[in-house]
Amino acid sequence: GNDSRTALAVAKAESGLRCSARNENTNGTADHSIFQINDVHKKRGNLDDCEENIKIAYKIFKEQGGFQAWVAYSKGRYLAFM
Repeated sequence: GNDSRTALAVAKAESGLRCSARNENTNGTADHSIFQINDVHKKRGNLDDCEENIKIAYKIFKEQGGFQAWVAYSKGRYLAFM
């Protein structure tokens, strides 16, 4: 549905759909893989594994009731990929 379409657009905006994407943050943490999931979630699994990264992103989406956790969503950058 619409959430799937939005998720794809968020992933494109966050990482260009690159499983190997990694961003070092100024606070010493890093964002990993396709959904650029932050180190604070590393207890959930292997953030660098593309398939696992997607599954973890879905869990975060469900827990938080949407895509607000992703900067590409909150800043509207995902809209370019809709």
